Amino acid sequence: MGARGPDPLYAARVKLEVQRRLFGGTAVLRVGRFEVGEPIGAGGMSVVYRARDPELDRRVALKVVQDTRHTERLSREARALARLRHPNVVGVYEVGRWNEHVFLALEHVEGRTLGAWRADPTRTQAEVVRVALAIADGLAAVHDAGLVHRDVKPENVVVDPTGAPRLVDFGLVTEDSTDGDGAALPVEASPSVHADAGAAGAAGTPSLTRPGATPGTPRYIAPERLAGEPASAASDQYSFGVMLDEVLAGLAPDASLAAIVRRARAERPVDRFPSMRELRDALARSLDPRTASRWRVPVLGALALASVVAVGVLASRERDASTVPTHDAPLDAAAANDPAGYADLSVGTHDAEARRQVRAGLLALRDGARNEAALGFDAAAQRDPHYGAAHFWRALLASHGDVNGARRSFEHAFAARAGMSATLRAMLDALVPCIQADPIDDATCETALDDASARMPASAHLAYELARHRMNRLGASDDVVRMFARALDADPGFVLALYGQGQALAYLGRFEEALVVTDACLRAVPGSDACIHDRAWIHTALGDDEGLASDARRLRAAMPANSLSYQYLAAVAIARFEPLPTVRELLRQASDRLPDALAGLTRPRDDLELAVLGGRFDEAGPAIEAMEAAVATDTDRATRLLGRRMRILVALETGHPDEAAQIAEEALAAMEAWAPDPRNEDFGIARDATPFLLDVLRDTGAITDDERVQRRDAWLADWRTRTAAFNEPFLWLAAYARTVDDAVEAEQALAAMPASGPPPFHPLTFGEAGVGRAYLLGGRASEALPYLRRAAASLHAVELTFGLENGWEAVRASRDLGRALEATGDREGACAAYQRVLDRWGDAAPRSAIT
Repeated sequence: MGARGPDPLYAARVKLEVQRRLFGGTAVLRVGRFEVGEPIGAGGMSVVYRARDPELDRRVALKVVQDTRHTERLSREARALARLRHPNVVGVYEVGRWNEHVFLALEHVEGRTLGAWRADPTRTQAEVVRVALAIADGLAAVHDAGLVHRDVKPENVVVDPTGAPRLVDFGLVTEDSTDGDGAALPVEASPSVHADAGAAGAAGTPSLTRPGATPGTPRYIAPERLAGEPASAASDQYSFGVMLDEVLAGLAPDASLAAIVRRARAERPVDRFPSMRELRDALARSLDPRTASRWRVPVLGALALASVVAVGVLASRERDASTVPTHDAPLDAAAANDPAGYADLSVGTHDAEARRQVRAGLLALRDGARNEAALGFDAAAQRDPHYGAAHFWRALLASHGDVNGARRSFEHAFAARAGMSATLRAMLDALVPCIQADPIDDATCETALDDASARMPASAHLAYELARHRMNRLGASDDVVRMFARALDADPGFVLALYGQGQALAYLGRFEEALVVTDACLRAVPGSDACIHDRAWIHTALGDDEGLASDARRLRAAMPANSLSYQYLAAVAIARFEPLPTVRELLRQASDRLPDALAGLTRPRDDLELAVLGGRFDEAGPAIEAMEAAVATDTDRATRLLGRRMRILVALETGHPDEAAQIAEEALAAMEAWAPDPRNEDFGIARDATPFLLDVLRDTGAITDDERVQRRDAWLADWRTRTAAFNEPFLWLAAYARTVDDAVEAEQALAAMPASGPPPFHPLTFGEAGVGRAYLLGGRASEALPYLRRAAASLHAVELTFGLENGWEAVRASRDLGRALEATGDREGACAAYQRVLDRWGDAAPRSAIT
């Protein structure tokens, strides 16, 4: 059972053991939901246990903090660590309380400590520097988050079987190492590690903490800390320098690397590098002099962009393959069957596994398996942070849905361009105005892609990007459908182009043709998530729950590990009013199949969705808080505003208009600090919260209707200068249809409706409820029915970005559907629709405004 002193679970263990002996049984000790096993390490302030998360069926390392004097402070700092997401920092799955103790559920990382790794006699200086670069990058992220590790040493770095290092065992203190009264907070030295596992959070040496002692391991403690100064990023750097010096022992480092170690270990903090980022950059230069600015490339201004495009294209024409590393990792024998020119798209690394992963990602992208492609590119970039091709493909794929995120990878790719092939450099130059420009210049982007595609007609990727950007700029058309066909002419196996064709046909309202195209795509590649997603969007637009269920089953059979199939099945279950526990289980299955970083957002989102569906508005607040914490470091405007939008809806539904108005005012002010979606088409329009917030302010009396109209019209005028005429119906949905509340607004919305009517296909706009309400309140109940039926079915309910709001609208749409059916004489149908409202929100807590 272990010694009583260092085990905070001692009393619980004794109680459980007595129960077993008296009454038998196999009761399991639990902390929160976690099933606790034996201790695997103990320090001066915590004990780490092997544990299991039964809900997700995965192993975790459970760290229980013994100290109970600073619970609030430790909880805040643990949550700050939990928000940190970095491939070289151990993940924190959950932070909670057990009795008086703070506990953390940590990622369980199998591997060996850096101390054991350094004993490998075959290691080279280059390998050491690559590992050190990854550790430095992780430590820089820790410092950026306002945290200090306080015990950097080889035993607190675990190198997993792929060779990737992870920082583990944080002391849970920020750079401000005092409590509210100015007293120093106690911090542990690291608990001991068992030789059979490198479990995250369990690596280290026995505790050296005692009253009056400096926490940490003496050999690695910076001089200023021994003199009584608090821990800081500079003291972490000193510890890193000592650790690097040890790992390099016996390798006779060159002069530049030795100088880096000396500077990191300088006696005075002022003589060290200004930050871990500067140290990391120096390490990168020591590995390859061409990486001088590889890690931090400034965002280019509009004038600089034109020069970069011109200089970059010229440079790509003048350089030849001699600029590619002379010992580039070879491809395996299977690559002989790859499409012509594909080998040229993955050069630029000495790491054979990294190149294999990019090749696999390229083939997956060709097949329309975008999730699989992203995993390959991410893994390659992690293995070799200087691999320009990995960063390029990572950026290109991200730009299909997250341009702000793509820019970060694009900066790394542009800095590493010297190692790319001439083909890939030309593609990189062509995409500068399509990704890096802020705002994106669609016309310049298309011109650059057109020029590059004319020079490289065999490139299906360029042909596809040209067609995609043409559709974004001018909208779907027969010409765009033909442009996607050019990508297929260049490479008949490039099924991603079939996805593009299917989407273009759907935007044109030609759904039967679109389904034929996507079916052809799936016959070629049954696991193409892009084409299945196309089909799912089409069936959602048609309100076809059986079609969506079929798509889900098809995807699950082809790719059991893909999360989308379970998201689709959850949407079908919601539409069919199946029991909420069924929905919960499907959503859990979906989140279990996501990367941890994305699952950290989707799980609180799912909790909120279920709270809304069940009318448990009192449970919405904690779920919103968790959702906001998961995106606290995100710079994307729509993502950061999502929690505020949900708070507004809760306040309005539970009868607190003043609170809703205050949140809306704060949101309008705060949104200027975050980056807007740079896309100038329907997705960018849908993710702009301005009309929604203005409508809330008018409805709550915070502004007059004249003020709302004036500001809405200014918003429309700004968008019309940036987007094509094709997108006018999407502007109408956002500015008019989605905010209709009364007969006057309905009349205005119907008068402003484009001559072409509402768009037939709008994957992210979810305007059916508003369109139906406009027709209903405008006295045209029969025209409202098809829109309200689709909105009440809520097949969009689990879409990540705006699904929560649409799920909310489903209940209101059921009410409006009842009114429309009643107005058209279908009393039985109306009663059924009203019953749906009561089934969902009849027992709402607090009471719903519509029931």
